[in-house]
Amino acid sequence: MIKKDFIYEVIDRVRNRVGDTCELLIKTTPRNNGQHLTGIVFKKKEGVSPLVYLDKYYDQYVSDGMNMVEIVDEIARIQEDGGIQEMIGSGCLTDYEAVQSKIRLKLINYEANQARLETMPYIPFLDTAIVFYIEIDSDSMKLLTAAVEHHHLEIWGVGKERIYEDALCNMRTCYPVSIRPMMSVMEDFAERMGGGLDISMLRESIPRDRGFWVMTTETGLQGAATLLYGDGLKQFAELDGDDIVILPSSRHEVLLIPQRQVNGKYESFSHMVEMVNETEVSMEDRLSNSVYLYSREKDSITIAHRGPSL
Repeated sequence: MIKKDFIYEVIDRVRNRVGDTCELLIKTTPRNNGQHLTGIVFKKKEGVSPLVYLDKYYDQYVSDGMNMVEIVDEIARIQEDGGIQEMIGSGCLTDYEAVQSKIRLKLINYEANQARLETMPYIPFLDTAIVFYIEIDSDSMKLLTAAVEHHHLEIWGVGKERIYEDALCNMRTCYPVSIRPMMSVMEDFAERMGGGLDISMLRESIPRDRGFWVMTTETGLQGAATLLYGDGLKQFAELDGDDIVILPSSRHEVLLIPQRQVNGKYESFSHMVEMVNETEVSMEDRLSNSVYLYSREKDSITIAHRGPSL
């Protein structure tokens, strides 16, 4: 089933499920790196109109991860979730004290998101931008968020420096840093695939005491934000006894390599990041084609080689 037919099939089934409690509309929304997502808007007579994106469900459908019944059931549950609706509809999103603990941050590519950044408070970081969002609800099945835009700061009466401090504190608490050898990460992935992934060649090419390390969050989401935490990267560099080369492999994780293993070949590693981005990483998840360097002496990150645009 092509994506367009899938969307209309889902809408018809969800409409039958919710009846006349709300009107269903299709909305296309600009997202990261110039990408657009398609969603269902549940337009209600009163209160907010929830938006549920369908793109991830289509991916699940074509990969046999979820069938149509499961998808419709989950979308209907999200729409009917009383706790979420109570939080959004009660005015909590206009009260900063009520949402302070739910403010989060993430990194996006600066150059590729100029249009989006016009509507959002952000802080420049290397060749990326730190942006903020509200984590409305999250569990093992769903993650509902709302981007923080300029009008939110006006309503809350706070500046971006304040929400940066709060968001960083919340991220450290709710999304702790995780640093593991890439080989270990790949072995876990292969195990989750039920043994369907052969990593023997990778195991031979990357000895356990060398190679890449993966830095992300314990959930694996928005892992590039751990570059802002400070402590994880600093401790890793101190334990290794070297400065650290950072490959921004996606917005969900970065790769760490002791500088002695790179031998100053930053441009070559930038080409590798670019190739992996083009072949393995979705456009929405790409962060940068550059290579970063963490200095132990300065306790800071700089761009070692600026790669091409995404």
